Amino acid sequence: LAEERLARTADRLHAGVDAALRRERHRLERLGAQLDALSPLRILDRGYAVPVGSDGRVLKRRVEFVPGASFRLRVADGDLSARVESP
Repeated sequence: LAEERLARTADRLHAGVDAALRRERHRLERLGAQLDALSPLRILDRGYAVPVGSDGRVLKRRVEFVPGASFRLRVADGDLSARVESP
């Protein structure tokens, strides 16, 4: 009788642990998908480019693009050299 009760308790414990692991695995997969969707690299995969100045900072404003100045364009599969031709 005690052995049967112990076996049932062990079975419930294993089932509970398995269910908790499945829930946490699902939650982790969902969070990973959210993180991937918000990744700056995914933006590049959609066709956007990020201009980067010689100091390594992202160029965000028009005033940061000085005629004649060189900068890099970061795209999905690498970087390109670029130069500002006009304001």
